[in-house]
Order: sequence, then structure tokens, then C-alpha cells
Amino acid sequence: AVSLVPVISAAYAVNNREKLRNNANLAIRVSMLIGLPAAVGLFVLSTPIIQLLYPNEPASVGQLLAIMSVGVVFLSLIQSFTSVLQGMGRAHIPVINLFIGAGVKIVLTFILTGIAWLNVKGAAISTVSAYIVAAILDLISVRALANVKFDFNLVLVKPLATAGIMGICARGSYEVLMLILGFSGLSDFAANAVATLSGVLIGGLVYVFTLFKLKAITIEELESMPKGRGMASKLKKLGIVK
Repeated sequence: AVSLVPVISAAYAVNNREKLRNNANLAIRVSMLIGLPAAVGLFVLSTPIIQLLYPNEPASVGQLLAIMSVGVVFLSLIQSFTSVLQGMGRAHIPVINLFIGAGVKIVLTFILTGIAWLNVKGAAISTVSAYIVAAILDLISVRALANVKFDFNLVLVKPLATAGIMGICARGSYEVLMLILGFSGLSDFAANAVATLSGVLIGGLVYVFTLFKLKAITIEELESMPKGRGMASKLKKLGIVK
């Protein structure tokens, strides 16, 4: 998001609309490619992660993390939308949109936390709702001001499919390892820690591999990003891409 501001500003200053749209489009795709797997990972491993980081908390707290994980996607988008709008000299727009989202959060928190079966979960839902509202308003603003059109397949379908495969592998590996470690004599905390961290690692490797196999992003696009050449070089050495 930080690296996006000068790129957008340079294109906007010389009225190079095509470059502006291309960079904005790529930035939103990257946001989804980062935000979606982060959200899915937190969702499928919510309870194990809570048990790892806060072993004294009840397992039910994992439900709050599962709800909040959805907001990661929209928070990622907000970061990129904000940078695009800042680069176009419209820094006030994302501030206003986030303020509107905050208003939605206050109202929903008051309503939802008063519902007995939701209770504190209502606060988590209201926070996610605030991010969704702000992200949608930012999207409308970017489309109106920059005339950016997004490829539904590249922005949503492929990232979602890739993150879904990653989520299945991460959760599946966690369950298998917990079953195996159950016979190892390790404490419940140690077994959960090993299985959770292994699940995160396996999920991450599967995600990177699937990302290029499904062509959700090309090696050329990766190299065009900040520090992308270094990442591309490492992936080539590992044989993940050619």
C-alpha cells in the first residue's frame, strides 16, 4: 500500500490513465491474494491459534477470531483503495468512508451485543461490518474517479479457489498431526502448538504453489512489485516457478 502511492501519483500527474488503472487493478488483486489466504487461515485454524497464543482462554474464544477473520479481506482492500485515492489527491475520501463504517459499527454493536445468544460475538460482527461498508464505499469511489474495471476471475475466483485449497490442506494437516501426536505422549498444549504451526507452514507452501499453478498471478507481475524480483528469484530456485 505504501509503495502504491507514488506510483499512482506519478501516473495521475501526467494523466496516464491506463497506467493508473493497471497499477490500481494489480494492487487490488495483490490485496486479495494476501488478504484471502490470511482470512481463510485464521478461520480454519481459529481455535487452535487461540489455544496456542492464549492457552488459559476457553476454546470458545476461537469463534470470535473466526468471525473477525472475515474482516481481514476487507481491511486489506481498504489499505489498497486508500493508497489509490491518496495517490489521486483524494485522501479525504477514505477517511470519510471509514468514519461512516465506524458509525455502522457503533450502531450494530449496540444492537447485536444486546441479543443474548450473540452477546460479545455481536461486537466482532459489527467490526467486520464496518470494514465491509468502508471497503465498498472505497471501491465505489475508485471506480468513479479512476474508471477502474476489475477482472472478476482474477480478482475473486482464482484467489478464492487458491485460498480454499490452502485452507483445506492447512486444516487437514492439523487434524492428521493432532491424531498422530495424540499417541506421542506430548501435552495437549505442545501437540496443538506443533500441529498448528505445521498446518500454517504446510498451508503457506500449498498456497504459493497453487497460486502459480492456477495462474492467479504471473511471475512477471510478481517481479513488477516492490521486492518482487527477490521473491521471484527464490521461488525459481525452489522450483515452484520457472
